[in-house]
Amino acid sequence: MIQAVGYNVMPVSRNEDGLVALTIDRKMSEVCDNQQGIADTLQRIIVTSNQANTFACIEGIRPLLDNK
Repeated sequence: MIQAVGYNVMPVSRNEDGLVALTIDRKMSEVCDNQQGIADTLQRIIVTSNQANTFACIEGIRPLLDNK
């Protein structure tokens, strides 16, 4: 009998792509409703840190397993 199944996936992005994942302690509906505001805030943080050729783009939102 199989008790558990696990697998690993090699990432398709490179470190140079600068992809990050954020965990936001809010309900999924709140995050979805405020998606543009989150992106705007991240953009201001990036520009403030002198990364003028970089921009914030939210590619996807998904809930954690415990539905936070």
